[in-house]
Amino acid sequence: MPVAIFEILFIGTVLIILASTTSYYIVTRTKAKWKNNHVQINKLDMFEARIAAIETRLTDIQDIVISIDDQLKRQPYDRLNSPKTPIRDFA
Repeated sequence: MPVAIFEILFIGTVLIILASTTSYYIVTRTKAKWKNNHVQINKLDMFEARIAAIETRLTDIQDIVISIDDQLKRQPYDRLNSPKTPIRDFA
């Protein structure tokens, strides 16, 4: 009878240690995945913010280039239709 009690206690102790180790492993792995996922979400938010800032700057640059292009397109037309100014000969 005492031998059976020791066997049961031994098996019960081993099962408790196995269960606690398994639960610790699962909790640790879940926390690591959540933390990595949380970091990835933060990185994704930062990436989206940077892309939005770059897009805003590119839109501003595009507007400037379009306005310069319009001015350059009008310039020869304005010169042709402007009143004739005498050409000075410096020779």
